[in-house]
Amino acid sequence: SVLIHSDSLYADEQKKLRLAAPLALSGIAAEHSESIRRGIELAKADLETQGWQVEIAYQDTTDQATRVVSAVQLLLAQGHRLFIGPTWSYMVAAAKPLFERSDAVACSPATSSEVTAGPSPQIFHGVTKHGGKLAALKSWLQSENITTAAIMVSESGWGALHKGVFEEACRQNGTSVVLSKSYSLDAEEDLTRTLVGLMGKSRPQVLLADLNKGGTAILLRRMTEQNLRIPVVGVEKMRDAYTQGLITADSRTPPLSVFEVPLKSSFIEKYKAHYNEAPGNYSDSAYDGVMILAKAVLATDGTPMAVRNYLRSNFSYSGLSGDFSF
Repeated sequence: SVLIHSDSLYADEQKKLRLAAPLALSGIAAEHSESIRRGIELAKADLETQGWQVEIAYQDTTDQATRVVSAVQLLLAQGHRLFIGPTWSYMVAAAKPLFERSDAVACSPATSSEVTAGPSPQIFHGVTKHGGKLAALKSWLQSENITTAAIMVSESGWGALHKGVFEEACRQNGTSVVLSKSYSLDAEEDLTRTLVGLMGKSRPQVLLADLNKGGTAILLRRMTEQNLRIPVVGVEKMRDAYTQGLITADSRTPPLSVFEVPLKSSFIEKYKAHYNEAPGNYSDSAYDGVMILAKAVLATDGTPMAVRNYLRSNFSYSGLSGDFSF
C-alpha cells in the first residue's frame, strides 16, 4: 500500500491539534492504556481552555501486534499523522515500519527505545532509558551489603531488558543469583506461588522483579504468610499493588522499592481534581506527550516533518512528568 504524505493537514488553524491514539484498551495492557487515555483527555481539556481545537481518534489495538498494525494502517489512511501511542514496547515496534514509511510522528508515553526495535527519528519516547537503573541498583546492593539475590522477570523484551540490568548489577557488586525464574504475562500469579516456596528454601537477601500489580499483591501476601520479609526491588508498575489498595503494608510485609520518576504533586492534584482518584502509570507522560505535540505545532507550520525537526533540534520541555529533550 502507498502511504500518502499530508503536509497541509495541520496548517489551516494555528491552534488545531488532530491526534490519533492506537491503544490497547482491551487485553493485558488495558490498564496502562486507560491511564494513557486519561492523560490524553486531561491534556485535551487543558488545551481547550486555552482556545485549542483538539480532536482525538482512538483505536483499540488489543494486545496483539497484528491488531496494532491494522489500527495504525487505518489511522494513517484516514489522514492522521500525529500519534500518541501505541501502548507497550512490542506494539511500538510493530508500528515502527508504518510510521517510517509515512511522515507520521508518534509520542509513546510508556516506552523507551531500548525494546522497540531501536531508535527512530519519528518516535519520541516518554520513559527514561531503563539501562539507567543499573548504577542505582548496584549502589543499593552495595549499601545494603547484598550477597545473594533472586530474579523474577517476564518472558518479554521488557523482562529480558530488566533481567540484564539485574544480573549485571549483581555481577558488578559480587552478588550471587541463587534463584532465577521467568513467567509468561498471563501466568505471573501462578508463578508467584511457586517462587515463594523456592525463596523459602534458598533464602535470598533480595528479590528483583518486574511483576504487574496482581502478581505483586499475591507475592507480598504469600511472603508475609510465610514470614519471608525479604526486600523486593521492582519496576514502577508494581507500586500499583499499594496505590490501588490490593495490599496494605504492616510490620510483617516485605518492603517494596521501585524504580520510577516520582509523580509531581502538581500533576497528582490536577488529575484528582478531574477524575477524583489518583493517577496511574504513564498518565503524566501521556499528558506531556500531548502538550509537547501542541507546543511543536504552535512553533511550526504544523506539518509532520516540521514537528519532527522541531523536536529534534535543541528542544527542551519541562512537563508534569519531568524534563524532556530528544
